[in-house]
Order: sequence, then C-alpha cells, then structure tokens
Amino acid sequence: EFLVDSKRNFYFLEMNTRLQVEHPVTEYITGVDLVEQMLRVAAGWPITITQKDIGINGWAVECRVYAEDPKRFLPSPGHLRIHRAPEVRVDSGVTEGSTISMYYDSMISKVITHGENRDEAIDKMIKGLDSYVIQGVKHNISLLREVLNHQRLREGRITTKFLEEEYPKGFDGHVLSDVESHQLAAVAAALQHRQKEAIWSSLSNRELGDSYRLVAEINGQQHLVECRKGHVQVDGQPVNLVSLEIPEDADSFKEQYGIDDEDFDGYNLSLNDSAMAYAVDPVLVYHDDNDHQVAMQILERRGSTWSIQFCGTAYNVRVLEEREAELSKLMPVNSSAAASKKLLAPLTGKIVKVLVEPGDKVGEDQAVAVLEAMKMQDVLRAPKDFTVKAVHCTPDQVVQEEDVLIEFE
Repeated sequence: EFLVDSKRNFYFLEMNTRLQVEHPVTEYITGVDLVEQMLRVAAGWPITITQKDIGINGWAVECRVYAEDPKRFLPSPGHLRIHRAPEVRVDSGVTEGSTISMYYDSMISKVITHGENRDEAIDKMIKGLDSYVIQGVKHNISLLREVLNHQRLREGRITTKFLEEEYPKGFDGHVLSDVESHQLAAVAAALQHRQKEAIWSSLSNRELGDSYRLVAEINGQQHLVECRKGHVQVDGQPVNLVSLEIPEDADSFKEQYGIDDEDFDGYNLSLNDSAMAYAVDPVLVYHDDNDHQVAMQILERRGSTWSIQFCGTAYNVRVLEEREAELSKLMPVNSSAAASKKLLAPLTGKIVKVLVEPGDKVGEDQAVAVLEAMKMQDVLRAPKDFTVKAVHCTPDQVVQEEDVLIEFE
C-alpha cells in the first residue's frame, strides 16, 4: 500500500502478505484465481502460472456494500429481511434472514464488474447496484451510485478529499433532475392506478380503464400525471418508458401487496402504448427514448404513498386524486418542536456513557451520551439549550434505533 501526492511522488506504507479485499479486481483483469493459487501454495503444491502468463485484460471495479447510513456514515445493524444480489459477481457471507450484528464489521458484500474499458465497467456496476435489493437495514448503495456517476470519477480526478469537497454538508441522497422527477411521478401514479383498479375490479367486476389524472407529490412538490390511451404526460411533458419484459416470480410479494390471484405474474401498465411491468417483484427496469436503462425498486406501499428507490436513493411518493391534492395544501404542517425535545438513538448499539442527569442544564451541541456499535463510538449531543427532564438509558444498556434516550424541557 502506498500514497501518491500531487507531484506523483510515491510513498510506501506497507505490504500485507494476505488476500486483499480488492482481490476480485485482480482476478478479473488477469484471469487468475488467486484463492486457488494460495490454497495450492498452502498445500505445498506448485502454482500453475508464471509471471509471463499474467496479462491485463480490460478494467474492473469493486464496490463495498455496507449496512450503514450514508448520510452520517453510521452503521445500521439489524435483520436482513430481503437480500437479492444482482446478476454480476457478488462476494458475500450473508443471505436473506441474516442479522447484521452491532459487534462486527457492517459490510454486506462486495460487488465487482468487468468491462473492456473503464466506462463499461462503471456502467455495469451502476446497473448492478440499481437491481441490488437490500431491505431491513440501511445501506450505502445510494452513495456508491452517486460517486460512480460523478464526472470527477469518470475523468479519474479522484483524491482522498473527494467526499469532503463534493459533499461538504454531508451526503443527502441523489438530487432528481426534472426528467427523473417526471419518470418517478409517472411510475408511482401508474402503480397507484393499477392498485386501485385491482381493488375496483375485484369488488365490481368492472375496470377503471387506462385513462386517469393523478397528482404525485415528491419532496413536497406536486406533479400532475395525465394518462390517456396509454400516452402519459407529467406537468405537460411526455414521459416515454418501455419495459422489455414482464418479470416473473411475484408469488412472494402477493401477500405484501394484498393480491389474491394465484395466477398473477404482474400488472401491465401502459405508458405511451408500451407495456410497463409492475410486477410486484420490487425491481422495475424500463428504457427511455435514448435506450438508457431506468431502474426502480418498490420498497413499500403505505396507503397512497409509495416508497421507491430510484437512482440509488429512496423517495416517498404520495399519489393523490386532484381534489385531494388541492385540499392537502390547506393542511397544517406538524411542528417538530416536540420531537426536538427527545434525543433518540440514531442506531442500534450499546450505551457507553451517560454524561448528564435530570435537572442538568445543557447547551446546544453539548455531549450528553456516548453510543457504541460495530467498534465505532458516536457522541450524542443536545439539539438546543435545554434542561434535562429525564434519562431513559444507562451504561452497558443495548438500545434499538429510535429508542428515546433523554428527554429535555
């Protein structure tokens, strides 16, 4: 391992005579199975290659997928409810049902792709991450995807200060472009319409048809979605998405979405006379006018709100009838003042120290407790100038994410 400065001076650090986390990159570009060769050496057998047999073929990229909150770089221990790897190389020691413990490293897997050139390897990685389904814990796929798609990485202008320079206030997820917002709104509205149609037809044996006008609300902004005879417009702009196939194997999701039809494989959604698939399989893959892949994941549906992962980031999209959307603007906004008087555990972990007692006066940003998880300590601080009203945790206590630790007044 070594460092390189701005003048391309190399500084040697160390050599680890063991298998490296990045060894799949070497395996892809050389075609050598390093683990096999190490086992041969350990067994006292000769290795099967010489230096002249080793060449370099193309480019490879590896991403480490962690159970952590990329906004704060804090681990996210918990139960891995769903884990479905993409159709690229994934090295992992977990399966669906595994527990990501708070006592160990939070890495879920390594994802590796190979291409004839650097751009091809990166593009394959982005497609792989888009179809990687992880539910039950927070993960860093949104940050990985954003970095991979960044112009600086594409051009190779990366330094160890990249995150500090590009996200000085922390990473807060992907910022949707107008086109992406329209695509997300169109899909969410189509899903909501088909969900309503399924309920309507089961009760009355009548179909609602393919025409509808709905409002999709994303990050507080409302978008009017109009569909007539398969032609979809969002805010007056056409949205064209084509699904190449209807996914299968939706059985495991029927119960989650309240679908009883035993023969169901997916809904056909018509957008601009093209078949889109909402297959209750959570991964939806479309292609736009430029034949670029547009992948989304359905994470959850709560009434008329769809939680959809798009461009690596999860968005809550509320789909309303037009009249509902008009009235929702008149609803008062809940105040966060009461919530700010409670300090919640940011993740599952063990309390190391409690630094305050009831009656103590604390200043804004003052340390009040220390939480440990996965060999990392997180100092918890008071959100404002307060007096401590109650303390609900003790040293060595294991707490769950969002448990109330301290109350203020």
